[in-house]
Amino acid sequence: MSLLVLLQNTLDDATFIIKKEKKEEARRSEASGALYNTLLSYIESVQKQTAVQRCTLQAKLLQQRVNWETPDGTHNIIRLYEKALRSQKALSLIDKDCKDNLRLAYNELNEMYFSTLIAYLITLHYYANKKYTEAFAMQ
Repeated sequence: MSLLVLLQNTLDDATFIIKKEKKEEARRSEASGALYNTLLSYIESVQKQTAVQRCTLQAKLLQQRVNWETPDGTHNIIRLYEKALRSQKALSLIDKDCKDNLRLAYNELNEMYFSTLIAYLITLHYYANKKYTEAFAMQ
């Protein structure tokens, strides 16, 4: 887990340095501006992928510790999956101009997976709290 945090911090530092260099280089040449834009796009993509993986891993670890009979902590699992969903949507926006149909389909599938998983976890939470009408409405 700490390796993912270290990677995230390194990517943040790289983004800062590239933006700083881009401002300086923009004064000199327009061709190098395209290179910096490509680098920033790639780093943002890696950051979002890392965020999705980190949130998913944290949620899965928390799921193993939660007792589903008493749903204490389920809101944290749902929050982590919602964070992963937001990062996945941002990743899809970055990749929207990509010509790789497989990658676009993978991004769309992940978004649908996270949305479905969030709805399922909310339903389990309501069911465990004996709020059957809300649980039925979520399905």
